[in-house]
Amino acid sequence: MSPPFSGVGLLYLDNLRSTTFTTLLLVALYCVLACAFCVAVYDLLKGGLRSRSNKLNFGAICVLFILTTSYTVASIVELWKGFNDALNAQDDVLVETGDSATLVLIQNLAFSVSVVLGDAIILWRALVIWAWKKSIKYISGFLLLSTTVLWIFEVAFGAQFHGGQGLGLSVVAVPGSLATSLWATSVISWKYWQERRKLSKDIIKVSRRSALENVLAILTESGLVFTLLWAVYFASALIGEVFNQAMADVMVIAAPLYPMLVVILVARQKTPLHNQLTSIESRTVNAQSTESQDFLVEEGYTRDGDIALYDLQKESFT
Repeated sequence: MSPPFSGVGLLYLDNLRSTTFTTLLLVALYCVLACAFCVAVYDLLKGGLRSRSNKLNFGAICVLFILTTSYTVASIVELWKGFNDALNAQDDVLVETGDSATLVLIQNLAFSVSVVLGDAIILWRALVIWAWKKSIKYISGFLLLSTTVLWIFEVAFGAQFHGGQGLGLSVVAVPGSLATSLWATSVISWKYWQERRKLSKDIIKVSRRSALENVLAILTESGLVFTLLWAVYFASALIGEVFNQAMADVMVIAAPLYPMLVVILVARQKTPLHNQLTSIESRTVNAQSTESQDFLVEEGYTRDGDIALYDLQKESFT
């Protein structure tokens, strides 16, 4: 979010008014994020943190929430400083503003790390759906590394390019995240397209409510809306400063919110592709009892000691 208090007189008050609006928008969206965080934590703890992927997801969403909280608090403090400077102004025209470099750094750092972590979760999901296919793994790794470098560049030099302002539009870092999101959306959507016949049959069999849930799950997991938000944010610089600030605050929440929604879908096994065991990192299922093993064998698993291993050759990928 751009530093709000850099004007004088009426310009200062107008800037203060727009900043008040964007900060209130940020706080309202933060409440939505807080609810999603609580649901994600509950679902992960309910399912257990035995698998490595669940542990990593749990740690990632906690870090995302802490970083976004830090950004929100910094924005509120910045707004309070603006009102305080206006009230304590010694001149009716000129308003002296204090140094907000620390708050700007906190905002840039919090948002940048959130974006990188969110991109990592999104790419992880794409890789799991594609069973860690080498070509997709290499491209995803390159995109994640490139995005990380670009956001480090944004934290280190962004304020200088924005004229000492806070989170503005970086013409370098934002396209990197947009490309990463577009890539993840493309490969996930392509997998859904490959499975379209099976998914269509599943949707027909279930009730309207379940069918609607499946459609919403597909839209969520594919990340189409998230990618569109990145595109709108990138284009917002051409529309106006206030709209750009508003979109910046929207992306501050959307960057951690979308990965949390993906984690919730995976934890609840509500993704349409969950039957391919894409919600777990390993294709092994612990079977403690003979009864459980017999059931798994009937479903296409083979015994190997105390572990029931899924016969991958029985899977049909269209």
